[in-house]
Amino acid sequence: MKKFLSIIAIVFFMVSCSTKPNDVIHDTKSESSGWVVDKSVSENPIQKYEEYYKISPTWGQSIHYAKKAPDFPITLILGIICLAGAGILFYLKTVDSSLISEKADKIVIYIVFVLFIGGVYSIYSKPGDIRWNNDKWVKKEVYDKAIKEAGSTQPIWDSLENNCLIVSGPCK
Repeated sequence: MKKFLSIIAIVFFMVSCSTKPNDVIHDTKSESSGWVVDKSVSENPIQKYEEYYKISPTWGQSIHYAKKAPDFPITLILGIICLAGAGILFYLKTVDSSLISEKADKIVIYIVFVLFIGGVYSIYSKPGDIRWNNDKWVKKEVYDKAIKEAGSTQPIWDSLENNCLIVSGPCK
């Protein structure tokens, strides 16, 4: 029963996550972007710096982009097959134990464990890859403009998606 509830929780998690960005600035950095002449400071050229903000996708965004990836149906089907196999073996072991000998009892538990872990991994490997490998540095001006005009960083993420700049994302 616990396994069944876990599977329900996993499916609910995948469906219920919001696909909206959280607009959190995870880090900032300054980089030199060239030289400019600022007469108010000095007659000599001074170095100009650009501010950058680091943004990251949420789990909801990661699942959303993973669903659009061309290879996600394969990993999803593989994960569902593994979880179904684990559930069937677990059912046969606990409810109808006459089908499985006592000698094979531990082996069946190991197989159920491996199938369960493999199924969860297959389902969440693509969203996890997107979630942890897509920290993007954005110019401060671009970030501020997106927040001012759209109210969130969604235009930035749309641009990244359209230009195939999301690692493991929905690019064909």
